[in-house]
Amino acid sequence: MFKTNYLKISSFFLIVGFLFVSILPLHVLAEDIEPQTPVFVDPQVVQDLQSKGTTSYWIDFKNQPDLTPAYTMDWRSRGQYVYEQLSKEADQSQRNVRAYLDEGNISYQSFWIKNSILVLESNLNVVNGLLNFSEISAIRPVKEYLLYAPEQVDSAFDNGINGVGSNISRVKADQAWALGYTGEGLVVANIDTGVRYTHQALVNQYRGNLGGGSFDHDYNWFDPYNTYLSPADGHGHGTHTMGTAIGDDGGANQIGMAPGANWIACRGCNSNSCADSALLTCAQFITAPTKTDGTVPNPDLRAHVVNNSWGDCNRSYDDWYQDVVDAWHAAGIYPVFSNGNNSNCGYSRPPGLNTVGNPARYGNVTGVGSSGNSDGQYATHSNWGPTDNPDTINAKAGFDMMKPQVVAPGVNIRSSVPSSDTAYQNGWSGTSMSAPHVTGLVALMWQAGPCLVGDYALTETLLEDTATPMTYDDGSPLTPTNYPNFATGWGEINALAAVQAAASICGATTLRGVVSGLEMCDVNPAPLGGATVNIYDHGALLTSLTTDGGGNYIFALDAGTYDLEVVMNGYVTQTVFGVVLEEGANLVNNFELRLNAPCLSVAPTSLVETLAPDRTKTQTLKLSNTGAGKADFTLIDMPVPLLPDVQLVSDPSFEGYTPNSFWKEYSELFGTPLCTIDDCGTGTGTGPRTGDVWSWFGGSYSGDSGYVSQDVTIGVGLAELSFYVEQYVCGIGGVNNYLRLLIDDHEIWRTDGTDPACGVFGYRQIELDVSAYADGNLHEIKFDSNTVGEGNFFLDDVELYLSPASDVPWLSENPESGTIPPGGEVNITVTFDSTGLVKGEYLAKIRIRSPQAPMIDVPVTLVVTEGSGNRTFLPLIVR
Repeated sequence: MFKTNYLKISSFFLIVGFLFVSILPLHVLAEDIEPQTPVFVDPQVVQDLQSKGTTSYWIDFKNQPDLTPAYTMDWRSRGQYVYEQLSKEADQSQRNVRAYLDEGNISYQSFWIKNSILVLESNLNVVNGLLNFSEISAIRPVKEYLLYAPEQVDSAFDNGINGVGSNISRVKADQAWALGYTGEGLVVANIDTGVRYTHQALVNQYRGNLGGGSFDHDYNWFDPYNTYLSPADGHGHGTHTMGTAIGDDGGANQIGMAPGANWIACRGCNSNSCADSALLTCAQFITAPTKTDGTVPNPDLRAHVVNNSWGDCNRSYDDWYQDVVDAWHAAGIYPVFSNGNNSNCGYSRPPGLNTVGNPARYGNVTGVGSSGNSDGQYATHSNWGPTDNPDTINAKAGFDMMKPQVVAPGVNIRSSVPSSDTAYQNGWSGTSMSAPHVTGLVALMWQAGPCLVGDYALTETLLEDTATPMTYDDGSPLTPTNYPNFATGWGEINALAAVQAAASICGATTLRGVVSGLEMCDVNPAPLGGATVNIYDHGALLTSLTTDGGGNYIFALDAGTYDLEVVMNGYVTQTVFGVVLEEGANLVNNFELRLNAPCLSVAPTSLVETLAPDRTKTQTLKLSNTGAGKADFTLIDMPVPLLPDVQLVSDPSFEGYTPNSFWKEYSELFGTPLCTIDDCGTGTGTGPRTGDVWSWFGGSYSGDSGYVSQDVTIGVGLAELSFYVEQYVCGIGGVNNYLRLLIDDHEIWRTDGTDPACGVFGYRQIELDVSAYADGNLHEIKFDSNTVGEGNFFLDDVELYLSPASDVPWLSENPESGTIPPGGEVNITVTFDSTGLVKGEYLAKIRIRSPQAPMIDVPVTLVVTEGSGNRTFLPLIVR
């Protein structure tokens, strides 16, 4: 069996028991340890420890804060919020582990942009102790990433006067300048090999330039390698890319896209390699710049757009930098990444399908490929898509796997180099040269359209929509018309068209708003990214928009009357007719979607009554359905405590593994759905919830079907089935990606790719009342699954309990069953009857069952006091 990322993989998992052999761990804060799923330890760490005795490694932590509120904040508040939430979560999550490492005198470096700790060196003993911390998710090896080094065709330097570069004029940046858009007021950053800040084409744009020959490098420059206290570049790559983004010496050499922007930089790469710790340090600096000694972070001084011309040659999605990119999105920072070059990875020329590296292959970054210097043709060094990490923010229909998004000149590019303050070099070719064109263009667009600042989704859409189409036969059946395609994406950038579109969007009559909705029947609605907003003009579909991560949408329209429709999987479609948009208006139309499912709640949540003997009294329970689906309900009284429950399912956590003497098992592709981390890895999910084994349905590029089942005799009484499910990877099949529970071939429960839980990391518990099958007979309990694409369902800890049925004679309800429509409610009269009861406290619970919603238990207490009961007293007559 194997999967990689979403797929099961064969790998060696570090067994906890192995680590404890002949090893005494350091002191562990035992009082803080909770039951946990096993910590994943990458086999490379184990191998390094075995071969070298000590090694460096990463500790990844489970918790990540919710950053979605940032999307609706102003620029300053947004940056502060993201920094505060990330740093606070890291401080809390890492506290016990830091104390453990400090006690052992272990050197480490803590990060907040990705909730991680880098252990600089330790032995097996320390790793053994780390496995006791429930807050840790994984221990991973240290890695290095590639600088996407260019091909240098021309090694000659020049100090000549060349005016506007042919690559710059090719994409019409000079025509955007003529409209007054030079990037003024925006801050561009790069994570690269550094920058020679005194270069004539860069010095005036350096944010640390105070004028009069004075400079302040705090908050404007950082070197994680501790080599340069001021911006410098011992390689040349970073100075060249920054020149293409913003370079201009005053008119003689106009080499950059946004000469009016300011720049800051972080030296993430040392020569042709980039240490992962340096890249994370730079990611933090871009988000909350610091002094040159790394102290006093200030997110108010963060960059607006960051260029990254580095990556790997992995041909599958690697989420190592995903937390960083997500944080940049929340903070409003636009991420641009080079697609990579064939020569970096040893690919053919052209490199062919699925050659884009990470992080450029992330669905929520703008990946940039190369075109020629001035010919508008695909450059054959440029790596191709598609990606296996779909765009969930603003993909166009049918092209959520698109990479690159756009291309820009990347052949024979002339730009600044650090050999002197007046040095330029021609002949640099690569996607590293292409990406800074896009980085600079984002600055131009955000100056032209201030309403776009921080809006990744709409900015990228405009970049794509205004690009010059480039037809190219990539041989993929996913691009039958050869436009767009996986070599040139949506085409070559057009700066003039992009800034005009940005200015039009922000200055025109616009319709905008936020789509939010309840998640899993929560009380408070949250922004819904990925919702589709359809705009109709007199019944005809005018356009379809996709909300960004903050649930935002915006579109420029002529004045008129429109109909709006919002569609989101798992939610009820909402339509608004006759929205009137007046000339010059900026109309806000927000939507709050309802779950396409019942949401039951009860008030009050518990009942207490005090009665004398032989009395009755009633109270009212209000059962409400705030969801959008009907809810059938029945009520049952249950005494507390119940008699001891009987666990009927054998091997509930699948620890017998495979072949399993208790569970029947089948997988069309893998033979069995039962997995251990040793055999299957964890994909992008949690792995087993408890123990070493769990059931993993699907996870292949091909469709899969499978099941686990067990025959169980269910006695007479009250039966409750509980299990845990995770469905973090939803695939592309929608309702055809499903996991369901069958009892005797009758479907009792189902979840699929449209469920709001789809894409949620971590297990959720499902509890079902299956008393209807508690009849003393043999029944088949079967978990049956079908998956499409990379859909995954994880299942663990299946428990079936039986309690003998027992009446509660002092409690009754009316009605005992019924149906509540969406938005409806029903009053249930609860009668307490102390007839025949002696003084004391009586406990029970009212169980509210619904096949469409989780069951609800209402605790009930009856206190019977001393008294005369229902005896009749004659009135006292005084004569």
